[in-house]
Amino acid sequence: MVISMEGASKQEIFEESGLAVRYTWFRVQFHCAASVYNSLGPTKALLENALNQIIPGINIPYWNNTLDNSLFDPTQSSIFSDHFIGNGRGLVTGGPFAGWFTPHGPLHRNIGRVNRLMTTREEENIMLRFYLEDITYPHAPNWTNIEKMHNHVHTWVGGQMGKVESACYDPMFWIHHAYIDCIWEKFRTKQRMHDIDPSSDYPFFSYGKQTHAPNSQIGFGWLLVRHAVHEYFSHNFYQCAPTPSCSRSQPNCGSSYLKCDLTRDICVPLVNLPNL
Repeated sequence: MVISMEGASKQEIFEESGLAVRYTWFRVQFHCAASVYNSLGPTKALLENALNQIIPGINIPYWNNTLDNSLFDPTQSSIFSDHFIGNGRGLVTGGPFAGWFTPHGPLHRNIGRVNRLMTTREEENIMLRFYLEDITYPHAPNWTNIEKMHNHVHTWVGGQMGKVESACYDPMFWIHHAYIDCIWEKFRTKQRMHDIDPSSDYPFFSYGKQTHAPNSQIGFGWLLVRHAVHEYFSHNFYQCAPTPSCSRSQPNCGSSYLKCDLTRDICVPLVNLPNL
């Protein structure tokens, strides 16, 4: 997950691509729209394209925060170390994004002060539903509302991530949303298994604010809100690698930064690495 980009700083790649500024405006407009998650498709495609100009073949990883949530103290997860995303409290002084300065001040975080991370049970609850309106605002109950679950993670991380106008300036924004995309794509796969067409599943009546209406413009080129559920992006731009898993018979999690908790048969991150 640690990215080294020779010839250009990581912050320059984000800023010169224009993605951070552009996506901030977009997200302020559609933070609670049913379309918000898959509409990351074009922005992530542009970001990956910018990254590939520096390192060909690089991909945006996803952060499955349910693994960290399985720890007694998720704030001690190895992801918040110099080996990965950098320290989780105060100014980010370690890891690949140390010393970043954003339009909202120096990059900083305040993990674990409010709210919580996602749980595997919540993901399972989402998979019990069948339609997009069952898992998004304005009608989904809390126990299946993927948007509300996603919001909790933003405020749990804190700092720039905790505010809608600045969240995308923390690289954690992109890897968090990449995982939300993975959950949604799993949900859409289930829809296909039940003869539901995901590309026509945008709610045409109970969509909330007028800016979330199917034919409202997203503000990203010619795209409309209803285009967000199209399968073009998931079919042509990205696919999700399986989340690491383990068992007593297969205790290898596939990473030196994960270990198998044999009491629960799940992979959990290492803790107490330097610079947490």
